[in-house]
Amino acid sequence: MVALDGLGRVKPTPAAEHVEEVEELGNRVFPPVLAIPAVTLLFALGARALGGDVNRGALVGLGYGGVAGMLLALRLSGSSWRGLFDEGRRINDSMGAVNILPQLLASLGVIFTAAGVGQIIAHGIQSLVAGDALFLLVVANCLGMSLFTLVMGNSFAAFPVIASGVLVPLLIKPFEADPAMAAILTLTAGSTGTLLTPMAANFNLVPTALLGMKSPYGVIRFQIPFALLMWVGHVALLYSFIRFS
Repeated sequence: MVALDGLGRVKPTPAAEHVEEVEELGNRVFPPVLAIPAVTLLFALGARALGGDVNRGALVGLGYGGVAGMLLALRLSGSSWRGLFDEGRRINDSMGAVNILPQLLASLGVIFTAAGVGQIIAHGIQSLVAGDALFLLVVANCLGMSLFTLVMGNSFAAFPVIASGVLVPLLIKPFEADPAMAAILTLTAGSTGTLLTPMAANFNLVPTALLGMKSPYGVIRFQIPFALLMWVGHVALLYSFIRFS
């Protein structure tokens, strides 16, 4: 796949000659989008109530949610199935090879974890920060998570590396922090890195392509102040919860 794209063999298909006049939906565009998570949640809750596998129920629900979203979109817009598939292909072509980037980055996170990168980071932090300096350890945890996410483009891919090397051995065990609280704040702290990197192409580059923006990094520049404020907030929250719990 990489060779084909690198050789320029992956190109958008010609624009469809079939163009439909579709009524502008305004805020009515949201029900088809919200139908996907709503159906997914219903299937997950149903699987839980029946004693089944919640994860599998959610995945099945995600598929049915996509179908429900398509049916609602057709109903609200008055479009045809042909128009639906033409537009889907157009958007997919606009995104290009970044469609598979999240899967590749997630696999990279697994490789880094298996290679012991987290332990290397932990040794570096321990050589610079005292073991009882809670605030500095929290800063190092959140900063490491954000930087790793910035490099990898995906906080879910960076999380196992930082969690195994920094969060668990340097914060959760020594300070007896609540694992659920510390884990979710560390994960979302990494999302601030997602806002700042072109590696998160599906978030930061695809919208510029779909909207035809002049600068490919316009979305990232807009998000910088929000990312910095969110990062400071995560540091304050994680420190407060560990310090005063």
